[in-house]
Amino acid sequence: MKKRIFLILLTAISVTTIFAQGRKELRFNEVMMINDSSYIDQYGRHDAWIEVFNRSYGTVGMEQMFISNKEIDMSNITAKPKDFLNDYAKKNPDICYEIPRGDRDTRIAPRTHVVFFADGNTAAGALHLSYKLDPAQENSLYLYDVNGDLVDIITIPANMKPNTSYALKKDGESKPAVFDANDWSMRDGSADSVAITPCKFNVADENDNIEAFHQRDPSGFIIALMAMSVVFSALLILYICFKLFGKFFGRKKEEATASDDTK
Repeated sequence: MKKRIFLILLTAISVTTIFAQGRKELRFNEVMMINDSSYIDQYGRHDAWIEVFNRSYGTVGMEQMFISNKEIDMSNITAKPKDFLNDYAKKNPDICYEIPRGDRDTRIAPRTHVVFFADGNTAAGALHLSYKLDPAQENSLYLYDVNGDLVDIITIPANMKPNTSYALKKDGESKPAVFDANDWSMRDGSADSVAITPCKFNVADENDNIEAFHQRDPSGFIIALMAMSVVFSALLILYICFKLFGKFFGRKKEEATASDDTK
């Protein structure tokens, strides 16, 4: 029983750590304030939109994260960050939006995007924020994790032209929780280099090492062999760990039994 509880706790801690690390890899990637003829939602409506990019190589769920249009001061809170943010979002829907649980649209596959609409219409779905943005003024957006960590921030310039987006020059390439205008540029769609790309790459996601590997292993045999080696190595390590745990707890049980017999 002790062995089983220990393994469950170890697994839970590992999963939680990986989950949190993945969320830290989310970035605001592209926004459009005045959308007259660009990207549309599932109802065919044009609204301001915000694209978030998952720069990690694992699927990341955004449930119970928060997108706020003002920085939230959590320096002196007495409640748990999760409870505080949840209560804050409920009381201030015009400022903070909590991404709900149980919606597959808020799960972002590796190196892909999701688009939120700033239309103030949460009834339209999980990807619709509880507030609108004012294009006539500068807007800042803050992405918070459920534990209160600030994951990312963007400051959107005022008076952007209609159907013009503000995008990272390269997908996901910005410092965490730091906004640097040098990382961003305007896109008006007049050429491929300044194409407006909701749910697509701002710049083609190319990797010279991957291309070189593809040329050396066109059939995929080497990569398949490497993958199988990794899997079997992991299984071997797990087998050894289980054996060691079994011996350890078995010894403890024998010692406890021997102790009881001597009494």
